[in-house]
Amino acid sequence: MTSSFVKMLCICFLLRSLPLGLTTSPARGQDPQVLLRRRIDAAHRAYKESMDLYREGRTRDVDRIYRWSERWLHAEQELNDKKADRITAAEGHLRRMKQLEDLVKNVYKAGAAAPIELPAVEYYRLDAEVALSKAKGP
Repeated sequence: MTSSFVKMLCICFLLRSLPLGLTTSPARGQDPQVLLRRRIDAAHRAYKESMDLYREGRTRDVDRIYRWSERWLHAEQELNDKKADRITAAEGHLRRMKQLEDLVKNVYKAGAAAPIELPAVEYYRLDAEVALSKAKGP
């Protein structure tokens, strides 16, 4: 065997023996409430960045904005057991989807949005209305 082949085998052996993650899990030993709050913050930041990209015309992916708002909603609802807090989270999601719908309508009027974006944002708003209705319950 050549020395380069032996070196390659050693590297492969070492890599194979490493754990799958490069770092240890940040969740180990942390308070679940802290992790849930961090998840809310991450979803909020991703939503904001997605909206900024859309406003700037650097993306036309309205689905990405919806998904981040929905993740934000679910993260908030998972953190809160109180019905009032779950309703507040659903109201926030609905408010964001109404803002998105208004933005897309204006962008469409300016000729910069595809026609498919209009029924998409209508669906997202209706979905948010359903989520709020479910949060309020009977």
